[in-house]
Amino acid sequence: MAEKRRKRWTKKTTPTERIEGEFSFYFDVVQRYWAGGASEQRAAPLNRICTLARKMGVSAVLIEDALEREDVRREIEGLRKKLSSGGVVTATAISFLRVLPLPDQTEGQPDHMIGQVVVLTYPLPSGPKSYVFDAIMRVPARWEHGHETSLVNRCVPKAQTFYRTTAGCHYAVAGAYYCQENGVSRGSVQAALRIAIRSIEGTSSVDDDKLSKAAHPKGIADVIVKTLKNRGYGYNLYEIDGTASADDVWTAICSFIESGNPPLLVVSGKGNQDRIIPILGYTLNTDEWHPGGSISRPKRQSGWFSSSQWIDHVIVHDTELGPYFCMSRAWLAEELGRAATTGMKPRLVVAPIWTPQVKVSPVYAEQLAGQYLGVWLRRVAEVNPGTGRWWDYLCNNGSYVVLRTTFISSQDYQIHLQKLDDKIQSTGEPVPTWISPGEKEPHSFRSFMNSLPPNFWICEISLPQLYGGNRKKLGEILIDSRRRDVAGGILAIRLPSRAVWRNGAGYLLAPTGMDSHGELLEASSLTVS
Repeated sequence: MAEKRRKRWTKKTTPTERIEGEFSFYFDVVQRYWAGGASEQRAAPLNRICTLARKMGVSAVLIEDALEREDVRREIEGLRKKLSSGGVVTATAISFLRVLPLPDQTEGQPDHMIGQVVVLTYPLPSGPKSYVFDAIMRVPARWEHGHETSLVNRCVPKAQTFYRTTAGCHYAVAGAYYCQENGVSRGSVQAALRIAIRSIEGTSSVDDDKLSKAAHPKGIADVIVKTLKNRGYGYNLYEIDGTASADDVWTAICSFIESGNPPLLVVSGKGNQDRIIPILGYTLNTDEWHPGGSISRPKRQSGWFSSSQWIDHVIVHDTELGPYFCMSRAWLAEELGRAATTGMKPRLVVAPIWTPQVKVSPVYAEQLAGQYLGVWLRRVAEVNPGTGRWWDYLCNNGSYVVLRTTFISSQDYQIHLQKLDDKIQSTGEPVPTWISPGEKEPHSFRSFMNSLPPNFWICEISLPQLYGGNRKKLGEILIDSRRRDVAGGILAIRLPSRAVWRNGAGYLLAPTGMDSHGELLEASSLTVS
């Protein structure tokens, strides 16, 4: 069959322009650089980005041509191969600045650039069509008196550093990546996967045609899984069936976020139309009243809280509406309670993970830790009880613990423990611990670390007031991520002044000298604002 004849595309350069002073984003930016104008339905992401820029203290907008960017050229060529209509194509880079660079300046202050978006417009028989090819936006923060002021309670794990140039000045922008579906080479699946992968890898290139090759299996889950495998990732899939509670789904989502693995939420709308929602972070409000997290009695019969009960919203990118929206826990609970034929039904959570050896969900890991913490406290107390006030407090209040579940490598866990020990040693006279035992060899710590697999789930142990008040913890329970095994699923436990770890068919117990609370584990590349 003869190939369909394609008409010619003509590249039109966007003139350079600077917009500052009193200006309207609606008329001076979106209306001028979006095909169909600011009121066109698909202009929602650009309108959203402009709104965020206004909130974050924008003072000027620089307009430049982006047709010669290599990734833009590949995108245009991919579109041209799929379309037969001819016409004009443009690529406009819109940079949002708090402070304009000087005429001869080549390196800009990182917080002077809020972000940059590239709007690509291509021809269709019905007329030109625009979409957000890509956008980089700083983690939302206010700009006051020439300084960036963090927004209270917002946390965005996996914020990456992206590099952008405008007016010959280079900027390093710490934030998140966003892109919009275009209806040709990039649908909801491709756009969401592109956001998730760029959120992990940062500056690496992710072409839509590479993602499109994976879009042929039976269902969306197959598309996502195959694409992640082709990219070298493992995955953890949490299916939302009729028995899944809103608490468990929320715990799964929040645990993936805490681990630095931005999950994808699959929701089904009317007519079984699926949408993919990338989740990049959460908002934490320790001052807000949560019936499950603020009262003195835990909801669960097993007697523990999930740290996700203190998380009120998760931060999402919507590939149709724009970046940095907040999805509430209440919405999730409401939609899960609806009939299957109404509303938008959440049905799947998929998280890309750097290792394929993850067969256990964070919900199962946290439940296992919560059910057996009290058992192990009693066992240790009978054999070789710990020392110090926090050991005593935990033994007397073990039914009121908070568990915060994340996924971690043994290497990162060892670095984390070393940081906790460094903090202990910095307080004055050297303190003997299992990591810094003085002139002795740290045999117990080495045995502890050697017993661990390369990656595992870690459930940090805290208390409601300790977690909500100063974000501290008392220890951890390590759960095997490779298989569901009640008998052998617990790899190790670190409690105030004591540690227990697997040794063949049994366990070893040793004093640690770390008898106080310490910092919570930070997610990889964690940015808090």
